[in-house]
Amino acid sequence: MAAGAKTPLWLIALFVFPIWGAAQILNTPMISVYRIAFYFVFFMLGYFVFSNDEVVERLKKIAVPLIVAAVVTCVVFAALYFGDNFADKPINRGFLYALDAYVGSLAMFAGMARFGDVSGSLSKWMSAHSFGLYVFHYLGISSVALIIAKPGLLPAPVCYILSLVAGFVFGYGLYALISRIPFLRWAVLGVKKGK
Repeated sequence: MAAGAKTPLWLIALFVFPIWGAAQILNTPMISVYRIAFYFVFFMLGYFVFSNDEVVERLKKIAVPLIVAAVVTCVVFAALYFGDNFADKPINRGFLYALDAYVGSLAMFAGMARFGDVSGSLSKWMSAHSFGLYVFHYLGISSVALIIAKPGLLPAPVCYILSLVAGFVFGYGLYALISRIPFLRWAVLGVKKGK
């Protein structure tokens, strides 16, 4: 990880290419959002590069240009693929998809490090329980998508808002429940008693 701390910005920009390459392989055929290599590269970059304070400090200095680049990339992506299934091939294997995902991630990371680094009682509580949000958030989002959005029971903007709320409710709610049941705490979260 010490080597990752020295990663220059020009190399961080080039990481989009391994991300794009990873988007081409290890995609599950039935459920297109399970993209093993794509997420693995993001995970490894996060672990070895972006977890270093030195890298975060470099990114904070260019947060505004990154945010602008992310907005532009997102608008271009949305304009080109509006109404298409962007979660499936060939769109989810395209360079613009990888670029949008990567630049958007960098912009959120740098922007929050620069402008959102504040703490209060709510943010401290959320931080202390963030593992539960990480583990369980997608169950809430998927539930809203499957039960409400897919059949078209509510308009799309309402479904997005419900998905956001459900992600937090399921994430923190299931964590609060499962972390109190010894066997499930170990089997689902990998946490032994006293941790």
